[in-house]
Amino acid sequence: MLKKMYMLILVCMIGLFLIGCRQEVSTEVDYKDIKNAVESEKGSFNAPMELVFEVADMDSFKQEEEYVQFLLSKAFPQGVSDFEYFTKDSTTYVKVKIEIPVYVNNTDVWTDGKNTLFSLTYFDDILFLDMNKEKYEDFKAGWDNHFIFQSGIDITEMLLYVFIANTTNESPEVRVMPNFIDGKARVYPEEQELESKEYLTILMSDLSLYYLKDKGQVELLSFE
Repeated sequence: MLKKMYMLILVCMIGLFLIGCRQEVSTEVDYKDIKNAVESEKGSFNAPMELVFEVADMDSFKQEEEYVQFLLSKAFPQGVSDFEYFTKDSTTYVKVKIEIPVYVNNTDVWTDGKNTLFSLTYFDDILFLDMNKEKYEDFKAGWDNHFIFQSGIDITEMLLYVFIANTTNESPEVRVMPNFIDGKARVYPEEQELESKEYLTILMSDLSLYYLKDKGQVELLSFE
């Protein structure tokens, strides 16, 4: 009996320390690509996305790589990269690279649906971040039910970044929705320039993340 209890405790500890609590999602879209897609009437293009999460026990996690790859492949049918491990401040992380679609003035997407967990939509001069709620629930259930002894997946607890690049020589006016913009909290929508050869960094606020989870779409900014 004591041996069985010891084994149960050992299994619980392995599950508990397999994944750390920090989970980060980031994507980058270039204004130049949006502009080109609008002018060419191209319905969509791909943008890079990275998933980074803390790994408390790398050896234990590596035993679960195949299952995590399976979950990610279901959530992102476009395909995912191999896992990349790195250490920062004595903490080990796993990075996964993905490509997500950016739909540009594409009305077909409203009827055909978006078959990936995350995507971006540019429509009527407004840029949105989208989340497929069905894929999110499937991914969350697959993760939470497998890693039952560690903190589960929750979009509202992630650090979610959207980097807006501008590699053109123009500096268009944009109206940015309330979030953490370039490291500063914005309570109200604000107008500013998307400066040429610069980045605009958007870190989603708690309110935006809850709205994304509830509605499946949140506005990031609009071009004036």
